[in-house]
Amino acid sequence: MGGYHVAVRRAEGNYIGVRSFLKLPDICKGVRDNGGNNGIHPEFVHGFYRGSTYGLDIGVIYRNGDWKLFYSGFSSTLKKIYDETSVSLNLGETVELASYIDFGKEAIVVKVEKNGRTLGVLDAPLCSTAFNEMKKGCDITRELLMATNRTSGYVPEEARFEFAKFFKGTLTDKYWNYTPFVGGYEGSKGDEPYLYDSSRVKHLGALENYGGTVYGCEVGSCTFENDKDFEINW
Repeated sequence: MGGYHVAVRRAEGNYIGVRSFLKLPDICKGVRDNGGNNGIHPEFVHGFYRGSTYGLDIGVIYRNGDWKLFYSGFSSTLKKIYDETSVSLNLGETVELASYIDFGKEAIVVKVEKNGRTLGVLDAPLCSTAFNEMKKGCDITRELLMATNRTSGYVPEEARFEFAKFFKGTLTDKYWNYTPFVGGYEGSKGDEPYLYDSSRVKHLGALENYGGTVYGCEVGSCTFENDKDFEINW
């Protein structure tokens, strides 16, 4: 996959779940697929990784003009390497994104919720070998992305998102302990360094205090358009 990892946070350990607040971007545009999976899509995801063998991203994608829950990962990990389902979301709204290993289903499940109401659910069924390893605990990533399967020719294009934010996340470890998602902020990068242009990205990794508890947060904007003039509200 090509594209830009606009803002990335990682927590290394033995985690089986993560819940984060997600503020959807105020502006969000992508490039539709044309005869294949060759579009450009804003994504806002949790990642579950066990070593270099097993891993997937799961969360929200803006694809072909619609919001969807989706997952994508290694063939060693998933029975089906990609799936999606539509979900009703709005620009600029704040939701909760919960992702966790379901031991009964042998799957990683993603839910999007708002004010205690479930807006959508998607299961990512795991291969048996992946489940047996990942249930021991995973490293967790959290990312704002502009993703594409292209490895060239995706800049400039009519793809942009402005002011997306992950914040106030909670990690669950394999012993069912809950801890604030702090981890480490890894910044921004491109999958093809020769195509990465830092002027197309604005990002910030910071710490926020809610009632005496400190959490990590990531804020980001990205444009692949010719017009690079965009703002971000920190």
